[in-house]
Amino acid sequence: IWYFLKEIYPWILLESEINLTIAGRNIPDYLRKYTNRLGLDRYVTFTESPKDLHLLFESHRMFIAPHLYGSGIQFKLSEALSSGIPCVMSKLSADAFGITEESEVACIGSDPKSFTSCVLSLDGDEL
Repeated sequence: IWYFLKEIYPWILLESEINLTIAGRNIPDYLRKYTNRLGLDRYVTFTESPKDLHLLFESHRMFIAPHLYGSGIQFKLSEALSSGIPCVMSKLSADAFGITEESEVACIGSDPKSFTSCVLSLDGDEL
């Protein structure tokens, strides 16, 4: 998520004020400090150890998995995919699930520009 916050999210905010929820266990304090320092805290919410991911999926427009390395995200991503929430994911994650660029299940971002395009495109879609 550090990569997403530093390299992608600022580009998204230049186009649209899209709120971001970062959910997980043991969210590092440096993420909160970073968002506060840059004034991103008005857009970013932290949810520590959510009990039910499906409640998060139901209240959000998309699931973003920008991971550049495998780190347990596959479980959350498989839940997101099975719930039907639109997903934006890295090529690494897509490859792990056998999802290709032509897939209608997810939008694959391979760099900050394509990730930004995916998020903006899914945010503009009617759900």
